[in-house]
Amino acid sequence: MVDNDPWRDIEEFKLNFGDKKELRLLDVQDEKYKNKADLIESLKYGSGNCNLILINYEKLEGFTDLISNIITDRTILVFDEVHLIK
Repeated sequence: MVDNDPWRDIEEFKLNFGDKKELRLLDVQDEKYKNKADLIESLKYGSGNCNLILINYEKLEGFTDLISNIITDRTILVFDEVHLIK
């Protein structure tokens, strides 16, 4: 499978942050999340060590409260494909 999402690509991350940060990604699209409960558990308990949580706008609506509890004033939000939001 060819990955066309630049935020999953370590090189894109390095272009933005250089060697200052090591990518620790939580990707909600990952196939390891078999259901919503698995994803919620990972967001609640596995996101603390992550420096990039990749979530698309379609899934964001179902996780707004959970995401708002995870992010801090040091969180960078990246809106990829923002032109698709209506």
